Amino acid sequence: MVDAELVDLSVAGALVRAPGSSAIQPGTNIDISLSGEPGTVRVRNLRKTDDGLVLYGVVFHRISPALEAAIYEGIARLRNDKKS
Repeated sequence: MVDAELVDLSVAGALVRAPGSSAIQPGTNIDISLSGEPGTVRVRNLRKTDDGLVLYGVVFHRISPALEAAIYEGIARLRNDKKS
């Protein structure tokens, strides 16, 4: 398991900052957990950052109704944080 920072979130996918791995390339499926709810994302693109981490653009691939609810809750939290 790798800790990752959620940078942005939408109903279709997310932008995640995490350590780089040569095993993760566009098209790779990755099991994730958001608010304790499991699911799968597919990496669409990636780019290295100046701090040595990688920004991964991912799309949700397999999600349960519980994960879908967690995604909407996460979007609401991010929007509220940006207003503050």
